[in-house]
Amino acid sequence: ANYAYYLSMRSRPEDYAVEPLLRRMAVHYARRVDQFILFHTGIIPLLGDDMRSVNPDFQRRIHRDILRALYELGVPSERVHHLHSVDVENRVDEILQRFLPV
Repeated sequence: ANYAYYLSMRSRPEDYAVEPLLRRMAVHYARRVDQFILFHTGIIPLLGDDMRSVNPDFQRRIHRDILRALYELGVPSERVHHLHSVDVENRVDEILQRFLPV
């Protein structure tokens, strides 16, 4: 997710200069994660904070760049679980059903 925020937020020449290093770091850590869990924006309203704007366009851009980052980092689609439930308890159930043996 941090690499996706970088992709969305970079704007100055200095930001682009560090991309090769940041990409190598992101690839390194992405290879150490077995599964990624993605909850799409637009399903429930997100609250803004110091890092995330409430602006729906911004949220869509971040979501687009999360998908882009997963692709650019070579994360196979079978390692990405897309959550569909809105309710927190149902999201937990989705994760448990996917990752815990029956």
